[in-house]
Amino acid sequence: MITFWRLSGDRLVASVGTRAGCLDLRGEQLDYRSCESLEDILKFIQFDSINLQETELEENGASSLLEMILYYESACQLNISSNVHMGFAGWKALAHLTRQSSCLWRLDACSMPMVEYPAQALSKALLASRLTVLHLDGASLSGRPLFTLVGTLKQNAVLQELSLAGNGLNSYQDAMQLGDLLNSNRCLRLLDLSNNLLADEGLEEICAGLTSQQSGLRSLVLLNNQITHAGMVPLANVLPDLKTLESLKLDQNQLQNEGVHILKEALMRNRSILVLGLADTQITCEGAVALAEFIAESPQIRHLDVRRNHILCGGVMAISLALRINHSLIALDLDQTRKAEKAVGGTGGNVVFKCCCCYPARLPSTPTSRCYHYVLLPPAEKWWLCAPKVRAEEGEGSSQGCALVRATPPINSGATGEAPAARAPKNKH
Repeated sequence: MITFWRLSGDRLVASVGTRAGCLDLRGEQLDYRSCESLEDILKFIQFDSINLQETELEENGASSLLEMILYYESACQLNISSNVHMGFAGWKALAHLTRQSSCLWRLDACSMPMVEYPAQALSKALLASRLTVLHLDGASLSGRPLFTLVGTLKQNAVLQELSLAGNGLNSYQDAMQLGDLLNSNRCLRLLDLSNNLLADEGLEEICAGLTSQQSGLRSLVLLNNQITHAGMVPLANVLPDLKTLESLKLDQNQLQNEGVHILKEALMRNRSILVLGLADTQITCEGAVALAEFIAESPQIRHLDVRRNHILCGGVMAISLALRINHSLIALDLDQTRKAEKAVGGTGGNVVFKCCCCYPARLPSTPTSRCYHYVLLPPAEKWWLCAPKVRAEEGEGSSQGCALVRATPPINSGATGEAPAARAPKNKH
């Protein structure tokens, strides 16, 4: 049971003026009477966002509430996910809202099976909608529903962000449909295909469509799609020609070192990738060395994620060396703790690495702020600071070689604001 405080219309409108933030009803049980009572609010207040997720909407209540939201132009963003009992009338009202609303620009309808009529109704509505963001995760779109949706989206010139994660999309018919979509639609900026079954064959179909996206798609998410190093071959062929792709997420796929080697040259030739996700892709030190070569050569990469891989001290040190050359990377995601690793001389120790690219460190001998990289080297398990050596006679900012300098623990261990206290150089790299 939901209770609303009644205020006079004049007072309520005067206090609101513009759109309110969010009407969050997530998890509330909205029967038909509750939906009808919401009109007392919707007639006076317009919201930026309305969240109806998991509200157990049934057919009559959903139809009535969605008609109100359209009539009063109550929301710019609507989340109606996880309402599986909306029925024919509910989906009809949602399609009508999508087509007719002049302010709705985002719709989330996730975890709701879209088969037969729902897919047809929503797809038809997208021909004339003003939606720029559409999330249909976990909507059972594989097969004919996807065919129906793609047929409409090929003609849609407004939608910019499409999420189809967790729909069980396969590597055959579904991948072909996605390739056709990319080949025909030049307006999409983000395509999220996470947690599907595209595999290497499906990625090949998508890459065929990407050849037409030289000035369109900016973000492609392929997380957890059973892709292996074999799928990197068609991707490497198309990457150098993509002029606008800024974010590529390949996390949780079995790329291994071989996949990184295949991608390396293509990534070096590409001049648009800013964000690269390779978390949990079974990379070892060998793959990290290949990535270090890419980092050293890339003038634009800003964010690299290699967490949950098997990168030990050798790979970390290779990346550390590359970071001294690279001037664009501002975020590097690495596991903070690693398993015990055999050190030189047979002594084991923990290997910990923290990239402090944004840490404003400054040594007395260094006249300009630089990036400093901390490494906990076995077997002594002491913190060392990888710092450039500056020769005063060469002028401000000149550097010659690099030295491991004994230092206090980095940010996570208590350092704040100023550079860590450094002692005399020990040994050169």
